[in-house]
Amino acid sequence: MMQRTLYFPLSAKRLGMLFLILLMLITFPNCSKKKIMTTPLTEPHISFGSGGGFTNTVKTFHLLADGRIIEITKDTVNTVKTIANIGKKNAKACFAEMQTLKLDSLQFTEPGNLYYFINVKKDTTATVNKIVWGSKDKPVPKEIQEFYKKLSTYLIPKVN
Repeated sequence: MMQRTLYFPLSAKRLGMLFLILLMLITFPNCSKKKIMTTPLTEPHISFGSGGGFTNTVKTFHLLADGRIIEITKDTVNTVKTIANIGKKNAKACFAEMQTLKLDSLQFTEPGNLYYFINVKKDTTATVNKIVWGSKDKPVPKEIQEFYKKLSTYLIPKVN
């Protein structure tokens, strides 16, 4: 009697290859939003965030002139992740408000245990001006606090 062998179109080798391809298709699109950065941020930007407290954790976001809001995490290399994109029109309005408030030259450094900050680099040749507040004894001017709140609202995901 002749033994009959069954032929399966998906052999173990082909099944393994198919699994590998599916894994790559799932994994690689998630990597597209991250970029490795080896040099400091030199283009014009408005950085904002907060820090301090028991863990002294600092969270920093950078609004670029093209409308992207990025976060740079510092591990062994700097990894850049796009958090939001507010568009060039909104970014231009933020940079104009920054000029109106004179954030590129304002001197205010009054941190508290928990602190907030806005750092401004108005062009590629300028140095970064840092505004830090959090002390209950010396509050930041109200218009600076409102500008910070406006920047922070761009981080909240839009629900359709």
